[in-house]
Amino acid sequence: MIYSPDPLRQQVEKQSNGQRTIIYSPKGQPNYVFIVPRFNLETIDKNLGSGIHPAFIVNNKAIDAFFTLAILPVYGMAS
Repeated sequence: MIYSPDPLRQQVEKQSNGQRTIIYSPKGQPNYVFIVPRFNLETIDKNLGSGIHPAFIVNNKAIDAFFTLAILPVYGMAS
């Protein structure tokens, strides 16, 4: 992954204390995402065991973090 700190990305990262960033779509549209840093199972609950949470194992390799879309709820929309 190539990291390019453009002005919007810098603003979002600064305002969120590094908890969110921007990933651009192929069409250049900004997608606001949360950065979920790697953590161990015992951080959640010692009864779960120990070691890296399985969400951070990809192709048998540990990753440092993953991104999840930051969606703001919209109230009052008809279903």
